[in-house]
Amino acid sequence: MLLFNLTVFLLMLDMYASERRKAKMLNFSIAYGKTPVGLARDWKVLVNESKETVKRWYNGREEVLRWQEARKKEARSIGCVYTLLGRARTFPSTKKRYSVT
Repeated sequence: MLLFNLTVFLLMLDMYASERRKAKMLNFSIAYGKTPVGLARDWKVLVNESKETVKRWYNGREEVLRWQEARKKEARSIGCVYTLLGRARTFPSTKKRYSVT
């Protein structure tokens, strides 16, 4: 019986491995600012499908979208954003100067 339960468990792990891998990729991609176009390329799907997936992801996490938009605004305004530890992350596409504290 134990061997049967272990076999079923291992089969279920394998059955959902690709979905878990895709979900992990989505979470990290969004955290690091990848666009739906980049996701579509990575997943080998249509851009519309990846756009819909990203949209659904943000539907339950509006605070993440607000935080990301605030960081983009900050980067445009002062030319960088700061990490939780106070390190500056600069963006060459912004023209403004910043001061590291």
